[in-house]
Amino acid sequence: MNQVLEFEKPIVHLKEQISELKNLSEQNEIDLTDEITTLERRLKRLEDDIYTNLKPWDRVQVARHQGRPTTLDYIPYLFTDFIEFHGDRYFADDEAIVSGIAFYHGKLITIIGH
Repeated sequence: MNQVLEFEKPIVHLKEQISELKNLSEQNEIDLTDEITTLERRLKRLEDDIYTNLKPWDRVQVARHQGRPTTLDYIPYLFTDFIEFHGDRYFADDEAIVSGIAFYHGKLITIIGH
């Protein structure tokens, strides 16, 4: 499971409550649609509020989060036939930089990402 950042804990807690209500509703055949809908609206407002008002350090934590998408996660959605280049003049490989060639809408391009 991904690490939960401190400011995300209220979101995770509310998601757990919604999940528990859904399970309870399914297992006991109880209609909890109104309660679930109310909590889902509350979750949306909470997410909007938290992510709109992030403090500078919170932004740093999001940027450094291990579960964040990387360049390699986006490449398959944007390009075809990607060939990644490895190494530099000293035959080392810097995992922070991704580079290679691929096709974008039929045109051969160079990709450099971090």
